[in-house]
Amino acid sequence: MRKYGVDDIHAFLRALDTKLPRTVEITIIGGAAIGLVYDGAHTTTDIDLPPTNDEVFWNAVREVTAKLKRPVPVAPVSIYEAPYDWEGRRMLMSVPGVTKLVIWVPEAHDLAIMKLARGATHDFQAIEDIHRSHPLKAKVLVERYYDTLTQKTGSAADFRLSLLALVYRLFGPEEARRVERRLDEEKPPPLGPV
Repeated sequence: MRKYGVDDIHAFLRALDTKLPRTVEITIIGGAAIGLVYDGAHTTTDIDLPPTNDEVFWNAVREVTAKLKRPVPVAPVSIYEAPYDWEGRRMLMSVPGVTKLVIWVPEAHDLAIMKLARGATHDFQAIEDIHRSHPLKAKVLVERYYDTLTQKTGSAADFRLSLLALVYRLFGPEEARRVERRLDEEKPPPLGPV
């Protein structure tokens, strides 16, 4: 599969911006968000977005895709698992030359949990890419893990094992044991604001 780097994504977003007759807001999730904000060396196969029905946006995407030699595929992701209230923690980002496209990306821990919930092998590497430039905190990852449990459609046991494997990978065996004890001993906190 073709891989796209941050320069490819910037070029695509600038071309897209020229085709928009008005301001359009999007949220970029997945590997493109990692490359744009957290690790400029990270590559991706597409630009993932939560679903949007904005015809102006999709018309511009179709027009740019037809004209560019190397268009970055844009894919609405209808199923993704994210921590509760992740939209409230999104970060606004800017791309030089982009004026009409308002671009949001998930906060680092939220994006890490989104990748973890999917659980593919390359998702662990993507989380390491985030962690290298924006160090994650184990405590926050556990909190966001709990916030995602009520929305997780797959196996909760596999999700737990993935979290423990990630903590081991990022923070070492002692921290993984501490997190495992916490998961065993504590009742998960309530969802959302108390």
